[in-house]
Amino acid sequence: MPYKGPHKDTGREWQVSLCHTCCKAPGTFCYSCLCPCCSTYGQRVDLIGDGPYFCCGGQCQCCCFKNECPRCCLCLEVVCCLSCAITANRIIIQERFIIRNSCCDNFILCCACVCACFLCILRILGFQCDDCCNLLIDCIYCALQGCIITQQQYEIDHPFKQPPAAESMYDGQGDIGAPPPYSQKPQP
Repeated sequence: MPYKGPHKDTGREWQVSLCHTCCKAPGTFCYSCLCPCCSTYGQRVDLIGDGPYFCCGGQCQCCCFKNECPRCCLCLEVVCCLSCAITANRIIIQERFIIRNSCCDNFILCCACVCACFLCILRILGFQCDDCCNLLIDCIYCALQGCIITQQQYEIDHPFKQPPAAESMYDGQGDIGAPPPYSQKPQP
């Protein structure tokens, strides 16, 4: 799940790290934990607006759904392939807002993937976890999923603003040194 797009090393980090999302936006976190399908659906609707829908954000080219009913296809995507839908939203946000994961975020996401693979292999080999262990694993997964969705929603709801020093360096033509096109000139 770590992002490896064009802004991997140059983009800014998320405004809120995965570790702090539950404290920074507790309402969104609870909603994302209790109803991840609805929150993921809402995120994608916010992200695509009136634009075209692509299954899994265009990351999966083997989709059998046609775009005749994009909202129905999106609904099926978030119900049947929730992890793919969350990842697609994350990639769309990272590309749109030029965001990269922090080292801590990458570590958390990689650990979650490794643990999920490890548990899957154990189950294939015939090892069974206790009910308490399964419940704990499910709770951790739901909490991580809630943190990821909340982190993404925070970026959508709170667009990043450039620091004033960086804004004053832009002249609208890509040249450094002139004021931005929306600044007002001082009155004499």
